[in-house]
Amino acid sequence: AVRVLLEYKFDHASAIERYEHVADRLRARGHTADPVLELDQADLDRYDLLVSHADLDAQVLSRPGLVAYGGRAIPRTRSLELLAELGCPTMLWSRARTHDDVRALFDRWLTDALFLKRSRSFGGKGTCLFDRKHLDALEWDPDADVFCANVNPECGDVYKAELFGSELVIAWCSGSPPLPGADFDGFATAPRGAYGERSLHRLPWRWRRRLRRLGGALVDRGFAYCSLDFMRTPSGALRALEVNTELVATWWTAQFDFVKERTARAIERLVREVERGRRPPPYPGVEEEGSTQPRLAK
Repeated sequence: AVRVLLEYKFDHASAIERYEHVADRLRARGHTADPVLELDQADLDRYDLLVSHADLDAQVLSRPGLVAYGGRAIPRTRSLELLAELGCPTMLWSRARTHDDVRALFDRWLTDALFLKRSRSFGGKGTCLFDRKHLDALEWDPDADVFCANVNPECGDVYKAELFGSELVIAWCSGSPPLPGADFDGFATAPRGAYGERSLHRLPWRWRRRLRRLGGALVDRGFAYCSLDFMRTPSGALRALEVNTELVATWWTAQFDFVKERTARAIERLVREVERGRRPPPYPGVEEEGSTQPRLAK
């Protein structure tokens, strides 16, 4: 039997019920399973496997005798590189070290407005849309923050795909107005992203297959529950905006019972892997900066 600790992190009924359901499933199969809000509520030495809905630090990830899956504190630049390396088409994006580098992006992408997306920001915070005349007032981290073109000026809908290993847990759409809007004066902060009217969405089968492969590669690197944001280009092609490896929201998706079932199936697979002696790669579980080849756990 495997001793499993589940950190759900959100003090909200949707997260508690999801991970209580997983724990019940594991206990029914003879395993020990304890869901907790925070890791400091448990003695890690008592467990073989930790699955966290949150970010795990190096001390936990490198703990002897504990197999740990969870989020990683990686910048947007590295997460977008990782998506590209794993065969997921992304939006047009670039690093930039100077204001002149950013000016060149306006010309390269034939656009009048760019997005700046800062790392370690959520829900639109840290994101702004700006034109050339507002560029000089901007500051950013050249190693972590990204500049990107507007994927679709005609439609602002954002698609979400939530993954846990090879399990495509749910896909949904948030209807949002196009950006920039008619009142855009050259600068806007925290534009609407995934906060419009939400509905389930069935992705094309090629994308479902691609995302299952992607989720499998992410869990091989030690990631747990992840979500990807997409938009459609004017021609209808899906392009990834980002991958979120921690604190994926649980409240809206809790209304669908299959989300709990698919999460449980994904964690049951991790338990079987632990029983076979398989582990994710050592911390940080992501290729070194500059690597171009995916490295899967053996």
